[in-house]
Amino acid sequence: MDESSGSVKDLAAASLIVEAEKSADCSPEAQLLSRLAAILTEELAAIIPGSFIPQQFENPANPDAHREARRMGADH
Repeated sequence: MDESSGSVKDLAAASLIVEAEKSADCSPEAQLLSRLAAILTEELAAIIPGSFIPQQFENPANPDAHREARRMGADH
């Protein structure tokens, strides 16, 4: 995998996959499925009118959503 051109999310995911493979938690098949799922999601969004991908790291609402989720978790 060429890590020099990936997004921050891609680089983090690649690091997690490499570590999982070292511990035999993630087979090459599982790694392929993960990459295919990401590609499929983007392709479907491109052809389905009105579709939405939250874009965790690019979405400015993400920090507030995480804070609210943690707050809700603490309340329960």
